[in-house]
Amino acid sequence: MGIHPSYYSEENKTIGDEIRLLKEQSQSEIIFSRKHFLRFNIKTTPKNLIDNGIKADFTMGYASSPGFRAGTSFPFY
Repeated sequence: MGIHPSYYSEENKTIGDEIRLLKEQSQSEIIFSRKHFLRFNIKTTPKNLIDNGIKADFTMGYASSPGFRAGTSFPFY
């Protein structure tokens, strides 16, 4: 199961709380994420997701141009 963190989760540092709440409510492990690409910060987002147990992130794209962030739609490490 995955989470789509709230718009302000990065700057408010609420992603851990959001993941815990979803885990409690769904009775499922939360291992996937897709952040709003306008709010993705390459310097902080990946670490925040890893620190909170996310194993795969599917945030793709840029706010200002078409195409995939990594040039592919396939998962990679």
